[in-house]
Amino acid sequence: MDFIVFGGLVADRYFYIDNYPYRGQDTFINGEAVYVGGCAINIAACINNLGGKAHVVSYIGNDKIGEQILEYIKHNGFSDKFVKKTDGESGYCLVFKENNGERTFMTKKGIEGIFDGNLLENLNTINVSAAAVTGYYLINKNASSIMDCMEIMRVSGTKFVFDPGPLVGEIDNSILKRMFRISSIITPNETELAVIEKIEPDFRENFKTKTLIIKKGLRGGTCITPDGEFNYSSVNVNTIDTTGAGDSFTGALCYCLGSNIDIKKAVRMGALCAAKTVQLNAPHGFWKINEEDL
Repeated sequence: MDFIVFGGLVADRYFYIDNYPYRGQDTFINGEAVYVGGCAINIAACINNLGGKAHVVSYIGNDKIGEQILEYIKHNGFSDKFVKKTDGESGYCLVFKENNGERTFMTKKGIEGIFDGNLLENLNTINVSAAAVTGYYLINKNASSIMDCMEIMRVSGTKFVFDPGPLVGEIDNSILKRMFRISSIITPNETELAVIEKIEPDFRENFKTKTLIIKKGLRGGTCITPDGEFNYSSVNVNTIDTTGAGDSFTGALCYCLGSNIDIKKAVRMGALCAAKTVQLNAPHGFWKINEEDL
């Protein structure tokens, strides 16, 4: 099955520290590493791990980072059907990772934030089961063009999972409302939901015909569907790095949505995929889910 992931490809520059310092204070860097990252590649990795074929939609720069990204996705079996190089600098994210697994991000946006219809010119060559959208991708001047394409896909039957992300408040209100209208599942955490409800006070009322999943970290979360509400649990594991956990959760939901898997099984799969990711010292990895775990 084919899945589309709307989100930019960047380099994650990791810096390992004991604890993140208070503002104005200092700390030591104990080590560093570079990974191909961004929410989109993390979501795509999860979908591929579950047996789907994910296609990330992103420009990359005609620079060293862009070359590294392209080499990585080809070497690891990711699709490059909707990944295109263009003039400009690729973006990167500084990741400050603490000993307890917590991390702080600082992102330098690059050409991955640009969008036009050329990226999806071969869309009619695949049969899209479902699509995932990251909130970061909608924080740019081309957001309306992205929405135009996704709305056409929705009319054609594509189902969408939307992960608002921590910068949901930076998305233009009209774009955010359009995204809500086409989404089948939306997955904010508690902080993001509070921001959304300030923007859209009647959000929960208007979302009654869809599925709202409120992520609560180690406490699991709450799933609100048109048929009722239930809580789900997280999976208790030894956490090494929380980067990409939410992306893996989103990837699992997207895979399940496209596969017509029951929502209770879907959130269980999402929790298992997130648990797999937090045990890695990287934003994503390559693993399998055992059927008996579900």
